[in-house]
Amino acid sequence: MVEVIEMRYIFIALSVILIISMVACSRREFTQPRSWVIEMAIFPTGSTGNSYFIQIDESGAIKVSFGVRNELRITMIDEDFFSEMDRQKESILTENELHNLLTLAQELEGTGILETDISLGSWEVVLKYNGNIYTMDYWASNFEPLERLVDEIMRLSPLPVELHSWS
Repeated sequence: MVEVIEMRYIFIALSVILIISMVACSRREFTQPRSWVIEMAIFPTGSTGNSYFIQIDESGAIKVSFGVRNELRITMIDEDFFSEMDRQKESILTENELHNLLTLAQELEGTGILETDISLGSWEVVLKYNGNIYTMDYWASNFEPLERLVDEIMRLSPLPVELHSWS
């Protein structure tokens, strides 16, 4: 009789451990790498600090990072953009906001890859969309489709993008 009671306790204990394990495994999030629809870096041309890196995925998540970038002059933007990150913030765009951004981005298609002269003491923008890279001087650009898209991304940023001049 004592052995039956001990076996019952062992069975109950094993059942509890099994249930706890199953619940823990079901709550584990399996994250897959995100597919970024738009990536944009905006940074001062004369220093590596005060740099922003903004990423938007297909579900409308917008992630903004701020810090010190790795290189003074960049031609590509990727996850290794920063040597030192100070802040990061993420939020979700509404369906309408995401649709408007993608509509603005589609206006870039067929325009060719844009590269403008960048002035020292200004802000450079590097935007990646649909496999193409577009660069511009924020203050001296005259390419309206890119300007509208960049301004809208900055407006929707969950972390304020503060562009200032050095005078």
